[in-house]
Amino acid sequence: MTSDKAPVADLMQMDAAPANYLIRPAVHGDIHTLTKLSQDLTNEVGREFSGANAAAIAGICSGREDAFAWLAASSADLPPVGYGVLTLGYSVEHGGVDGFVDELYIAQHARRQGLGTALMSLVETEAQRRGVNVLHLEAESNNPKAQALYQRLGYLMQQRILMSKPLLP
Repeated sequence: MTSDKAPVADLMQMDAAPANYLIRPAVHGDIHTLTKLSQDLTNEVGREFSGANAAAIAGICSGREDAFAWLAASSADLPPVGYGVLTLGYSVEHGGVDGFVDELYIAQHARRQGLGTALMSLVETEAQRRGVNVLHLEAESNNPKAQALYQRLGYLMQQRILMSKPLLP
C-alpha cells in the first residue's frame, strides 16, 4: 500500500509478530520481493506462476483499495520470509463486505515459530478495521498443517466445494 492510502496500524503489526520478526505492509518497492515469495508458494504447491499473478502482485503493491499484503522478516535489514494477502469482496449471504485470505506463506525454514499465526492475527485485525463481516480462506487438501493452523484460529470447514472458472486467457 502506498503512503497516500489509509494507514495500516503499524504498532499492531509489530505487536502481533513473534519477538524475532517484524511484519510490515507491502509497498510499491516490494513488488520483486513479494513476487519471489509468491513464486516460492506456487512452486511448493505445484502450480505455475503466471504473468497474471505478477500483475496482481503489482496491483497490491501499488495501492489497490481492495487488496493488501504484509511481509514478515527477522529484521528490517534481512529479506522477508513470509507474507499474507487480504482481498475484499461483497456478499449478500454474509451481509456486506467479506474478505478472503488470498495467500499466506512462510518459508520452510521459518515455519512453526508463530509467524503464520501472527500474520493471520494481523489480517483478521485489518479485516475488522475495514468492516469485513466474514473471512474466507482455502487450504490445500494435502496440507494438514495449514488446515490445523486455520482450525486452531477458529476457521471452520464448510460443506461446500469451492469451484472456479478462469475468465481471462
